[in-house]
Amino acid sequence: MSSTQNSFILRPLELKHLFDFTIRLLRFNFVPMFLAMAMVQLPVSLLAIPMTVKLVEFSEKLQDPSFISTSASGTDFFNSLVLEYGDSFLFIMGSLLVVAVYQLLVSPLGMLTCIRLAARALDGHRDDFASAFRFAQSRYWATQVALATYFLPTVALALVVLLLVLGAQATGNNGLTISVSVSGIFLIWAAVMVTMFMYFRFFPALCGALQACESGPDPGMVGQGIWYLKRAWGLTQHNYVRILLMMFIMSIAWNMFSRGLSSTIELSVLLWDYMNSGAGFDDFIMAQAEGQTDPRILGLQMTLMTVVLLIFPPLWQCFKLLLYVDLRCRKEALDIYMLLRPESESAQTGIAAPE
Repeated sequence: MSSTQNSFILRPLELKHLFDFTIRLLRFNFVPMFLAMAMVQLPVSLLAIPMTVKLVEFSEKLQDPSFISTSASGTDFFNSLVLEYGDSFLFIMGSLLVVAVYQLLVSPLGMLTCIRLAARALDGHRDDFASAFRFAQSRYWATQVALATYFLPTVALALVVLLLVLGAQATGNNGLTISVSVSGIFLIWAAVMVTMFMYFRFFPALCGALQACESGPDPGMVGQGIWYLKRAWGLTQHNYVRILLMMFIMSIAWNMFSRGLSSTIELSVLLWDYMNSGAGFDDFIMAQAEGQTDPRILGLQMTLMTVVLLIFPPLWQCFKLLLYVDLRCRKEALDIYMLLRPESESAQTGIAAPE
């Protein structure tokens, strides 16, 4: 890769370089990267808006003294809730199921498409969404195998705990059932914590950076998915703390920025509501202080936040790609390889690994 072709001169990257390159990568090919992650996040976020509005309506109904007084007994209160909010509960449960299935199926496609665009941008090529999406499809099932293998121990433990709880319940011993349930919850929580912290050893395979830049030696999807995990484990060896700290610092920066944007949007919507309400300023402030949330205003706030905050998922993908490239520069001299390789190879393969 020549310096005239691309301004991203690869080398071991410090934090300031990671911040700088992350923003420049997104700017270099913003639209298709944004669309790639919006494909994953936007439908889920938009579906969450009516769910949240219904939960707000339900919460305000529970705080209504007239509703509680007319349903004094527990049975009447429950029946009133079922009659008035049964459809809402079904909608929320169905929506949660749809979100889970959609995320499971579509998230790898979005991640792979976005990070492939970032990898090609880092190498000086401005690919379009369609070509990156086709590439993502070719690595989709191997990525699903890697993700499933990574989460398999936690899922298996949860199933074992469920079977133990059912077995304890079948004995009729309430004390044993409670003991097994509490112990099982603790074990699942511990497994989730371990899985979360082990992410920093496997992140190149789980975010799609490896898939975007390298090909496994085994053409089968199972073998290639396992190879991605092994390759990520070896690549991150002796760099765990550095990766964890880099991601932690970046998460603090992006969270502060996203909170600022969210607060600005919320304030803007509240001012717009005040100017169109016709109420006095004191009455408006009192209504806000008492938590009298208009579901319509809440929906508008969430819609604006959903669209604006979609900028952060592709930023995170660019950042993770740069962490992966930084590891390879430090451990495999990828920066030297990229400077010395022929231009024809650059155009055909993009970022490749010295094996």
